[in-house]
Amino acid sequence: MKTGLLIAALAFSFVGTAQNTEVFTGEQTKEGVFFEYNMGARFAGAKSDQVTLDAGLHMNGAIGYMFNGIIGIRGVLGLNTFKTVDVIDLGVEDRSYMIGTTLEGVLSIDQLANFGTPGFGLMYHMGFGFSSIVNPSWKEDKLAVAGFNFEDPAFKGNDDVVNIVFGLTPQYIISDKISINADFSFVLLMKQDHTLDRFNNVDVEGTTNYMNSSVGITYKL
Repeated sequence: MKTGLLIAALAFSFVGTAQNTEVFTGEQTKEGVFFEYNMGARFAGAKSDQVTLDAGLHMNGAIGYMFNGIIGIRGVLGLNTFKTVDVIDLGVEDRSYMIGTTLEGVLSIDQLANFGTPGFGLMYHMGFGFSSIVNPSWKEDKLAVAGFNFEDPAFKGNDDVVNIVFGLTPQYIISDKISINADFSFVLLMKQDHTLDRFNNVDVEGTTNYMNSSVGITYKL
């Protein structure tokens, strides 16, 4: 009896899902506000030859507005983590964190090129912003010296940089409000003064870069 009830419940669930699938056409609301959250990994970054640098955590949240089905704008707040390991003093680790914000334009490539497949989308985003790299242990070590004061502008003791980001975001559209994202972004940093292993006091010349790969969710109002 219990087995029969279980089979009946599963059958009704399948029918309900099928009915919902038939109602949803695979297209989302084209205009309005949207929210995003993504989490994944950060790859690469500026380091000295004295350390190794593995992949780290990346996460970001965004709020944006689509003007139509093709063009939109969003503001992003993100976090990246960096852990370096000294190759001379084996096992000695050092951690840095980058917190940044960008203002980005958003372009629906599938809608623009008119090759969209129901249930799937492809977004391109590009923008610029400001990030600050903090190495907590290095700052604490400096501030422990009596009479020491940071003289750099902006966030004292941090390495403040300008960032430019380019990225592609394939989407799997679940409903007219919700989609699952896989984002791949390249970030270019300008004005970075020091490598991430701040204790080694190695200067950076020119631009640096890193990449992010993440998955997340978008919700449209």
